[in-house]
Amino acid sequence: MVVDVNTKAIKNSTRTTLFTIVTLKNNDMSIHPFYYTDGSPMDYAQQIIDKETPEMYCIVSESWVKIMPILNVKKYEKNYKWGDMKKDPKKKECIFFLGKTMDGTQTYSRIFMIHRRKSEITLEELKDKSGSNITMKSTKLK
Repeated sequence: MVVDVNTKAIKNSTRTTLFTIVTLKNNDMSIHPFYYTDGSPMDYAQQIIDKETPEMYCIVSESWVKIMPILNVKKYEKNYKWGDMKKDPKKKECIFFLGKTMDGTQTYSRIFMIHRRKSEITLEELKDKSGSNITMKSTKLK
């Protein structure tokens, strides 16, 4: 699935990255947009989760992804530590959605590759070889 997006605001905000965490508690939804210049969005998200103790949450953020065979991951991690992927010339830009219920019974993860062409941005959902959604988990969130 490819989604066409006209996101002039994203193009104009390349100096900082926006991520958003959406929480749900007692049928009330809270939306928390954040701008940050360094660090992991998960660090900020965990602060919101700890403060609000929601029933569920979903994080949306721009990020980088490296597509490689699983056998190459250990070797890659030796050359690129956490946060260094932006130095990799073969990285790909993406936007991800990561969420779950606090009891862990339901999870949600989707990754969309960002393709920039002149003034147009398109999103293409990243799937595994079988055509299924990629399962993503954060090691930083409880």
